[in-house]
Amino acid sequence: MKMVEEIKQKRQLKKDKQLEKEEAISEVKKNIHLIKAPHAGETPDYNIHSYYYNIHSYYYNIHSYYYNIHSYYYNIHSYYYNIHS
Repeated sequence: MKMVEEIKQKRQLKKDKQLEKEEAISEVKKNIHLIKAPHAGETPDYNIHSYYYNIHSYYYNIHSYYYNIHSYYYNIHSYYYNIHS
């Protein structure tokens, strides 16, 4: 008789666990808006900052490229005058 009672209890516990699981799932479905972050769909700020720094570094790359061309021009110019002087 004890064995039968133990089996009944185990089955009832399994049903209780299943019911608790279903209740938990339904509760999450009802209150999902409380779980999600309010700005989940928006872009984070670090993307804006990295975009700014990329533009900034691009500017400095162009700037250094300009000075490289400029110094190259003066090197050619001084070389020309050294030859013809």
